[in-house]
Amino acid sequence: MVLPKVNMFVGICALSFQAFVLYPWHDVISQQVEKLDKNIRILEIMQQQLVKEAEQLQKLNPI
Repeated sequence: MVLPKVNMFVGICALSFQAFVLYPWHDVISQQVEKLDKNIRILEIMQQQLVKEAEQLQKLNPI
């Protein structure tokens, strides 16, 4: 008799936790991931530019 009530209580607690704690964090994490993706793209572009500049400098001043 007690076990079904305990199962129901655990299920309600788990669902409440998902609805009120995890779901709002999902939006925050998604926004942060988007920002990280943009920053990664910017860093990759900067890296490519630095490599090109380094190659040009090597051509001008070979060691």
